[in-house]
Parts: sequence; structure tokens; C-alpha cells
Amino acid sequence: MTIKEKSWIEEAEFEKLSRSEKKEYIKEWGCICNECRNKWHYLDSIEKEINFQTRNNSLLGLGMCCNPCVALSTSNANTQLSQQKAKLKSCPKCGSSNVTRNAKFFKKQ
Repeated sequence: MTIKEKSWIEEAEFEKLSRSEKKEYIKEWGCICNECRNKWHYLDSIEKEINFQTRNNSLLGLGMCCNPCVALSTSNANTQLSQQKAKLKSCPKCGSSNVTRNAKFFKKQ
């Protein structure tokens, strides 16, 4: 019987890789709710995209500071994005934010 090779590496192993080797991996968050023990996963790229959109909305709001409609719409969009980000980090089953997150890095295929 052969031992199956582990398909992912932990953060400590990932940090030891060179910059070019790190580009070959994708980060996934494994979450466990400390209240109901529910498990779920999501890609780090989703969280990065939310941060990117929030930053872009803030810059758009700065450029349109004299137009209250644009400022209000970007503010509302950022509120929605922050709610989405909080939802990623809270349990989908019970809604608790008492969560333990562990990063796993998978090699891109």
C-alpha cells in the first residue's frame, strides 16, 4: 500500500518557498465554528476581491466628493461589501463569528 501524497501545504511550509514558487499555489481558508463545530471553506481570492472593490469604491467616492449621489452609492456599496466579508468569516449554519480559521495552500493545476 502506498501513502497518498498530501495535496496541500500549511502556512509555515508556504512561507519557506521562494517568491516564484509561491505563485504556483492558491490559498484556501478552512473555517471551524467554535459554537456548533460546522466546517466550511472559501478561497482567499474572494476576500481579496472584496477588499479590491472596497478600495476602488473609496477612490471613486473621493473623485466625486462634490456629487452626493455618487458618494452615497459608493458608501452603500462599501457597506454591502463589508457585510459580505463578515459573512465569509462567520458560520453559515449558526451565524456565530467565534470561528477558527486555518490557511491551506494548494498547488494550482
